[in-house]
Amino acid sequence: MPVVFDFERAVARDLTEAVMTMAGLSLFIVADITNPGATPLELNAILPNYAVPMVPLIEAGEQPYAMLQDLRKSPWVLPPISYASADQLDTHFDDAVIRPVIR
Repeated sequence: MPVVFDFERAVARDLTEAVMTMAGLSLFIVADITNPGATPLELNAILPNYAVPMVPLIEAGEQPYAMLQDLRKSPWVLPPISYASADQLDTHFDDAVIRPVIR
């Protein structure tokens, strides 16, 4: 079941802890790293601790943030998938994102 992390912070937990818990329950992670904001911090907390395949998405013409190169040393971090538009990504999502992690 897809889960989009777009929720308010729990009072008793910090956001990174909540994201790590959800990642540990996931079959794989898809993260859009275009203008990443807090995504690098969250991925840096998740990926060294969980061997959960991660598919980074990035808008065409953009460059991945520098730390992604370090995270890609883990075999479960796939190469970034570039997309030109949301419609194009939606059209090719199964082939480009789902199938590479569900072998």
